Amino acid sequence: MARIRNEQLGGQELIEPKRRQRLNPAEPKEDFLMNWDQIEGNWTQVKGNVREKWGKLTDDDLDVVAGKRDQLLGKLQVRYGLKREELEKQLDEFQQKLFRE
Repeated sequence: MARIRNEQLGGQELIEPKRRQRLNPAEPKEDFLMNWDQIEGNWTQVKGNVREKWGKLTDDDLDVVAGKRDQLLGKLQVRYGLKREELEKQLDEFQQKLFRE
């Protein structure tokens, strides 16, 4: 696996993930660069980006989440009162944007 450098995470090197197929035809043609397992593994760096996007989450929320997608979805539902489907869409977009740069 190749290593990638993500400037948004302070130039830290991350292991390049396997590519996946698009789930939605509206998604950009390029594949996701990182899967959620890698986000979980780099949670300390990524949680600052999560805090920027979803400012209602507390530091305690982010510590409890510890990079687990389902935990994050649950905390987002509590703080924002949105449906799970909408939040999953937002997380997919966040994942794409975060690691496309």
